Amino acid sequence: MSNASGRLKRLASGAVISAGKGFSTSASTLVEPFGQFGVQSNTKGTWPKSVTGFAGVEFKISGQFHFGWVRLEWLDTNNTGVGGKSGFPNEVKAIDWAYNDVAGAPIAAGQGIPAAAPPIPEPGTLSLMLLAMGSAGVLAWRKRRQQAAT
Repeated sequence: MSNASGRLKRLASGAVISAGKGFSTSASTLVEPFGQFGVQSNTKGTWPKSVTGFAGVEFKISGQFHFGWVRLEWLDTNNTGVGGKSGFPNEVKAIDWAYNDVAGAPIAAGQGIPAAAPPIPEPGTLSLMLLAMGSAGVLAWRKRRQQAAT
């Protein structure tokens, strides 16, 4: 999917990807190589460097259109420009992707990514916590037993 200037559009999680959503038929590169004087000649996209986002994709399988997404991160691995901050990414990293296997059916950006599971304490942490609770209980029991004896 592209924006008004014809560049690859960065989508937020949950954005709907379907027919009529601004797909470009031009096949161009996402990042062009360095031009004259080592300056990035052009960047195709709307991503700041080191920021992830979703790109909507449309492709054919057996003559039928399918829609999907690719989660991308744009990087500046050369650290070019003033202070190593050119703002022009020179590398695109594909993190994950998905597509709808039903022809013509929409898909939401990020759909299919499993929800993050809640963190589970390490066995050592859980054991120490139970040991601390048990020792507090034993101390309380001993104190009560001493008070009953006096």
